[in-house]
Amino acid sequence: MQHANAFVDELEGDNLYHAIMDSDPDGQRFLSLPLVVEVVDQYREKLQDSCRMVFQFGLEEYQKRTVEEGCLRESLREAKAADRAAGMKLIKEFLEFKQHVLQKLDNTSEAQVSIIERIMANYREKIHELWEQLMANEMVIAEQLEEVCKEFERNIREMLVYFLENCQNYLAKCREAAANFHERLVEATLPYAERLAKSDPNETEQLLFPDRETMSNCLSQSRDNQVQRIDQCEEWIIKRANTWCENLIQSLYQEEVQQRHTNRVTEINLFIDSQRTELDSFDLGAI
Repeated sequence: MQHANAFVDELEGDNLYHAIMDSDPDGQRFLSLPLVVEVVDQYREKLQDSCRMVFQFGLEEYQKRTVEEGCLRESLREAKAADRAAGMKLIKEFLEFKQHVLQKLDNTSEAQVSIIERIMANYREKIHELWEQLMANEMVIAEQLEEVCKEFERNIREMLVYFLENCQNYLAKCREAAANFHERLVEATLPYAERLAKSDPNETEQLLFPDRETMSNCLSQSRDNQVQRIDQCEEWIIKRANTWCENLIQSLYQEEVQQRHTNRVTEINLFIDSQRTELDSFDLGAI
């Protein structure tokens, strides 16, 4: 799973080599020729070296991205916890004030209408002040969280660009190895090509290639097959990495900025509305 999350699972061990060979039926026709065996083995070793380097690099970069995301999550958690604590403090102070108001109302005669009205007006003003304070705090924390997410987006995009550029450099070495393999394959198959040209092939060669032109076409197609498979590997890495990044950034803004803000504003308004409803339902005649 880690290798897949690092986008280098196709580069582990001999994975790319086997993928290249499996996608190259034209090249496979040469593998049974004695002079080709050594060339193939050397090609495999060069691919292994390049893949080992990019695979290790990919895991290291994955760890860096994981740490970066972990730091982001912790920063968001701390900021939200601090905001929640500040909000609870304001609400606690308001509820203490509310309890004091109720006690004053209990101790006030219903004949003292003007006093009751002042107490209720003050209570109503306190509710509004609490709403303003909670909403002001929410605007501040919303901006802070958005800025944290923007900073993370900048960092993670830079890290991904660095990762992809280096992957492309390593895969360019794989293409060089494929080009070198093709050149050596042409050299190794030259004796067979000459015999085919003279119409003097042995039985195995005759079964593999009916004539020199067929062998030449297979060599050319093999080169194209292998380069195309390396290109596909590179494109797949780029696509997966970019898709992961876009999904992560989108989910961050949606969950940590937009949805969190909407939920918090709704929560504040519901609490304030409940306090106003309770205030409006007070039966002053029973006080």
